[in-house]
Amino acid sequence: MPIVAMLFGGLLTALGVVAYTSPDLLGTGDPFKISALSPAFLGLPITLAGLVAALKPSLLKHAMHVAAVLGLLGIVGGFVPVALRNFNFDTAAVKVGVGMTLLSVVFVGLCVKSFIDAKKARKAREAAASVSAI
Repeated sequence: MPIVAMLFGGLLTALGVVAYTSPDLLGTGDPFKISALSPAFLGLPITLAGLVAALKPSLLKHAMHVAAVLGLLGIVGGFVPVALRNFNFDTAAVKVGVGMTLLSVVFVGLCVKSFIDAKKARKAREAAASVSAI
């Protein structure tokens, strides 16, 4: 999961950088607006959480929970410009918001799946340990 966090964090960061430097690639909008970097403001900490989890396995659970919470913020934060601009897909802000929301939804979905799989694996280990103790 740390690799997935770094990948999605990198994608969010790249989306923010493109929106900041070249919004004309995505639609109408002014370049160099700080709000265009909002995907990067979440992407960088998600990448950092993935890096911490990869380098320090004892912090894996905590780092991935932080990344998942940031992903939840990305869902809400990405949808805000879409709603504020009445779903006007001609603007770069709406396209960036949709991109941020979709990336965050997929990321959080993968996090939830990973958390469920980890819990099942832990319970299976505990059941195996209790059977071997008998």
